[in-house]
Amino acid sequence: MATKAKNALVSAFLRLIEKEDFDKITVTSLVEECSISRQTFYYHFDDIDSMLIWAFENETRLICKNKNSLKWSESAAGYIDFMKRYDTLLRKASASKELLQIHKNL
Repeated sequence: MATKAKNALVSAFLRLIEKEDFDKITVTSLVEECSISRQTFYYHFDDIDSMLIWAFENETRLICKNKNSLKWSESAAGYIDFMKRYDTLLRKASASKELLQIHKNL
């Protein structure tokens, strides 16, 4: 059940990112999008950043799970699918105010 709720939150975030800027997505808008309570969100994650870290780590685990039995082309296809699924998120995150501020301070 925990993975189901986590995946529902990530899917809701990916739907929202198609319509909103990265910096405008809040926990409130996220839980409303997927009809999950705020308590459920905070049971699984500390914040949106921790949710995205979990999503990327989970996707990486799935891609690498059977790496020894996969042909390189199947492994590459997994990475391409990942990039397609997260394309808008990655593009909008790279233009977010928070990331721009980090680059400015480096």
